[in-house]
Amino acid sequence: MSRLLGSRGKNLWITPPFYVDYGENIHFGDGCEVNMNCTFFDDNIIEIGDGCLIAPNVQIYTAFHPTKAAQRQGEKKTDGSFEFCTAISDPVKIGKNVWIGGGAVILPGVTIGDDTVIGAGSVVTRGIPAGKVARGNLCRIIRDNL
Repeated sequence: MSRLLGSRGKNLWITPPFYVDYGENIHFGDGCEVNMNCTFFDDNIIEIGDGCLIAPNVQIYTAFHPTKAAQRQGEKKTDGSFEFCTAISDPVKIGKNVWIGGGAVILPGVTIGDDTVIGAGSVVTRGIPAGKVARGNLCRIIRDNL
């Protein structure tokens, strides 16, 4: 794990399989657990605070593509080939003591505040403040996490 990840705190537990793009852009705090079958596309920084729990099948993405096909595909070459799709990336930041439920998807540019719970199966498209419980597709705050 020390060779794969950008940094990690004490007592990190990752249950395989664990899929990454690069690994070196992922930074964990102390006392984190990542359950099986998680995928982290770390084309940009993924920062995960102390005490986070990440359930099975969670996906964290930092990369995305332009919505316009011409911007996404590039120009075709004379031999018929074309350049690989253009990708853009934004970092993801997950605060301390966050619990992300199974099958949740965290999209590029999202920040999740400390002590927040993200419900299973949620698709998080925008930031969620600290101390909230949020769930759904699209993920919305449902109450304070008191």
